[in-house]
Amino acid sequence: MSDRLALIRTAQRLKKIFLATLEKGETDKLARLYKAGARGSAPHVASKKPRLSPDLAIECLQELRQMFVQSPVKPFLVSGTFLGCVREQRLLAHDYDIDLGVNLADEFLPGLLADLKRHPSFELQEAQVITNEMAALNDWAKGRAGKPWLVKFLFKKAIHLDLFVHISHRGEVFHGSKKNLWVNAEFGLAPRPFYGLEFYAPANAEVYLTENYGDWPTPVRSFDCTTDTPNARVIHSTSALKFLIRQHIITGRQGDARRQAILLRRIQQCFAALE
Repeated sequence: MSDRLALIRTAQRLKKIFLATLEKGETDKLARLYKAGARGSAPHVASKKPRLSPDLAIECLQELRQMFVQSPVKPFLVSGTFLGCVREQRLLAHDYDIDLGVNLADEFLPGLLADLKRHPSFELQEAQVITNEMAALNDWAKGRAGKPWLVKFLFKKAIHLDLFVHISHRGEVFHGSKKNLWVNAEFGLAPRPFYGLEFYAPANAEVYLTENYGDWPTPVRSFDCTTDTPNARVIHSTSALKFLIRQHIITGRQGDARRQAILLRRIQQCFAALE
């Protein structure tokens, strides 16, 4: 059996399971979207953002720090930005954005987002919210439909800033996008120096970074935030499922059996959780 035929049959089987698990009004829409995601034509692979310009990135951090001093919100370093801060005391050379976290429960979060939108150096690129579907199918998202989830800005038309909204739920902290979900144990915040500035960051850096990256002290040449993060989980939603299927097809065509197997397990986990 050809790889393409195997993928088509897998997609058909998964489609049947998927449709059987969802019964509340979205079935026709989900069937149409899922079929489009599993079509045999070559999927589009988005081009990566350019690497960070160190000088502009530092300027962006300086502007942010100035805003944070005047705000009651406590944004904190996360993901690759925090990894660079701890391991190399600088931004990672191969990174292409700045990652910050905020807590959804922070009552002053709307004010901070409004300030960023008004700031002359920051341009709003995308504002993702928790959808009704996510709120209905994910325990951590229940009752939070319409709340901000991931807000993307562009600093001086050059530096990408991802502001991840974190949700505490049953001793864990959830954050991600409409495609990916990452989970950490509850963590406190502590000040940490970065480029001569002081930012908040997870207090126990080793625990946080191990959850995110595993052997974080060792640099790697190739890293994928979907398949290579130990703390990744599945979002039960149409967008996330389409993304996983598309990435499964792409990794198969690239001959990347390890990542393809991880993606297939995630797809199966999604369905198993919905049964």
